[in-house]
Amino acid sequence: MESLSLTLIQKDIYWESPERNFKAVSNMLETLKFSSDIIILPEMFNTGFTKNTSLAEDFNGITMNYLSNEANKNNAVIASTIPIKYNNALYNMFIWMKPDGTYDFFPKKHLFSIGDEHTVYKAGKDKVVFECKGWKILPLICYDLRFPVWSKNIVKNNEFLYDLIIYTANWPSSRHSHWEDLLKARAIENLSYVAACNRTGTDVHNVSYKGSSMIIAPDGKILANAGETLQKAVHFSLSKTELASYRNSFPVWKDWDKFEIL
Repeated sequence: MESLSLTLIQKDIYWESPERNFKAVSNMLETLKFSSDIIILPEMFNTGFTKNTSLAEDFNGITMNYLSNEANKNNAVIASTIPIKYNNALYNMFIWMKPDGTYDFFPKKHLFSIGDEHTVYKAGKDKVVFECKGWKILPLICYDLRFPVWSKNIVKNNEFLYDLIIYTANWPSSRHSHWEDLLKARAIENLSYVAACNRTGTDVHNVSYKGSSMIIAPDGKILANAGETLQKAVHFSLSKTELASYRNSFPVWKDWDKFEIL
């Protein structure tokens, strides 16, 4: 399809309180005055960035059921991450919940070792690309933003690997200046749209978050920005015609280095 409508739900997160977070997200969704193809929530929207293993669920857990119900109610894909038990390990898992209740998933590749994420969760190994209405979408999670090789777009047989990167994040205020710079860089270097949803508020460890959830064009222009600190829903429709036009007018992709990740 020509257009793809996105909504970013920028919000504070109640610490380790799934039911309270479900209610808060539902309240925000009920106030939306526009329909969306994809609704994006912050990383670990149901718990905050926790290493409490007792909160990890399987794919039949209460959070998956909640996401399925909301995806159906809003007739939209809902994207976020939650702590998941899978194949005898724990993952910070990107969930791609579709309106019909089916889902895809992506385990976070780069674990934040500075915050000991790697001591609890297992890292994913494989890059995946989701599809929505003819758009190809690369899911990535917070710290993945700092690793450009992993997110590198490629062209095979004149087809780009993806058209849009979605980041879901708990990106702290202490490194807030990096957030916008890196997001713009990922859009520019990959000739791709970028949509990134960050949380706000302060968690129980006194880590604060400034939001600035945003949608960025492949030339680095910010198309929508939720701003700092506010709980806010941001909506924007992407254009496949404009994406193709930019890629054709500035075909730097023809000179991209070719490589494989070993």
